[in-house]
Amino acid sequence: MGPREHIGALRKYGDVFRGFQESPQTDREALFVRRITALDTSTLFPFLLFAYDQVGQPKDLDERLEILVDLESYLVRRMICGLTTKNYNKVFLGLLKAALQARGAVGESTRKYLLGQNSPSDRWPDDDEFRVAWRSQPIYERITRARLRMLLEAIELERRNDKDEHLPLPKGLTVEHLMPQHWQTHWPLPKKSAEAELARNEAIQSIGNLTLVTQPLNSAISNGPWQQKRDDILDHSALSLNRMFRSIDEWDEVEISARAEALFRLANSVWPRPTTSA
Repeated sequence: MGPREHIGALRKYGDVFRGFQESPQTDREALFVRRITALDTSTLFPFLLFAYDQVGQPKDLDERLEILVDLESYLVRRMICGLTTKNYNKVFLGLLKAALQARGAVGESTRKYLLGQNSPSDRWPDDDEFRVAWRSQPIYERITRARLRMLLEAIELERRNDKDEHLPLPKGLTVEHLMPQHWQTHWPLPKKSAEAELARNEAIQSIGNLTLVTQPLNSAISNGPWQQKRDDILDHSALSLNRMFRSIDEWDEVEISARAEALFRLANSVWPRPTTSA
């Protein structure tokens, strides 16, 4: 390839990348870029630029969105399951090679390739593995705040329906523990024991105990009792994610577990894993 061809290729892929950046913030492409930025996985962009060059026409929209959802699901599920990122350069190089051989069927080749990986360094976790990790991992301690916000914001958008005002998510939302990390004053254990304290401390760091609020509200509710915290959240938060608390009069490990399961169902919808490449 000569200099003229190199410049042409740079211009072409630059136009694709600019399209990502200039998409309306509610578009799926824009959401994908924001989530990938939080995941800090830039090694996928050479493959993605090639894929969009191949399926960049309006008629290819469904295939483009399928590619984005599959890539995002692959990365999010692996993050939740605590699987390594060290092999991603090889994974996305393999994806690129598969796409080059696919003769235009990039979406199908992407899904087939990802489903075909079966080692801890590259597999796409199935629903059972995803569910167990989602419900049990001390996720607040394991991933960055940016990634945790990304997860909760994605669930917030998924929980909305046609009856909701589709307002943009406010910037600067913070992650709040519903049962606080310093729970001893207002959240006594029914039966005190070392095992009960350990179970509570583990539950506190799980996804079922976490939500999003503004920084001023976060500071105001802090370590207060549940009824006061719930009422303040319902009074000041417009998020669909927080309307789940209206009918809950007591917040404990049972409610945390139930909410983790409810959030998993939403997460499984945002980041599905197909069983076949068809």
